[in-house]
Amino acid sequence: RDGDDKLTNLHLGVESWITFTINVGDDLGWLGYFIGESQCLKSLSIWGMPEGEGGEQQIYAFVKGIARNHSIRDITIGYMSDDARAAIVRAICNYSQLEI
Repeated sequence: RDGDDKLTNLHLGVESWITFTINVGDDLGWLGYFIGESQCLKSLSIWGMPEGEGGEQQIYAFVKGIARNHSIRDITIGYMSDDARAAIVRAICNYSQLEI
């Protein structure tokens, strides 16, 4: 959220218990952009991404955004296809801790 310096942990994905639920048709490029711009986000958990038509392009746009972030120190990835997981790992290989 704009100017919110209290958002240090974000859990997102396709599960109903997630803080921010990603649905088919959501623009993941914008989500990645805002995560990439955050200066206070320390931990990011990704619990699945919508799959289907255009999913690979959406994941690429999302990953491109989060790869610009310099404040995240911990990333957890779960419930994702091997291709999606590999794309995220390649993009964020400079993080200090990566839990898969």
